[in-house]
Amino acid sequence: METLHQLMTEQLQTLCLAIGLLLSCVLPVMVKLMEPPGARTPRPWMRTVWKGQGFIALGGLLIVGFPAHPLLGLVVAVASCIVFAFKLRRDLPMLRAVQRS
Repeated sequence: METLHQLMTEQLQTLCLAIGLLLSCVLPVMVKLMEPPGARTPRPWMRTVWKGQGFIALGGLLIVGFPAHPLLGLVVAVASCIVFAFKLRRDLPMLRAVQRS
C-alpha cells in the first residue's frame, strides 16, 4: 500500500507535466498571433520558438527524472517560456516595421 506522500508526489508530478504540456503551446500560438500578415520564408523567429520548446522539454525531463522534486522541472519550464516569450515580443514587432517600409 502506498503512503500518502507517494500519492501526493505522483499527483504533483502529473500536474506539473500537464502544466508543462500547456506551456509548450504558448510560443507557437504567440507567433501565430503576432506574425506579420503574408509572412513567408525565411522565418527567423522560428529558431527562438524551437529553442524555447527545447528548454520546456528539458523541464519536462527534469519532472520525470527527479520525481521527488517535480517543481524543479516546472520552474525551468515556466522560466524558459517567459524568457523566450519576451524575446519573441521583442523580435516580432521589429519584423513588422521592416515589412511595412
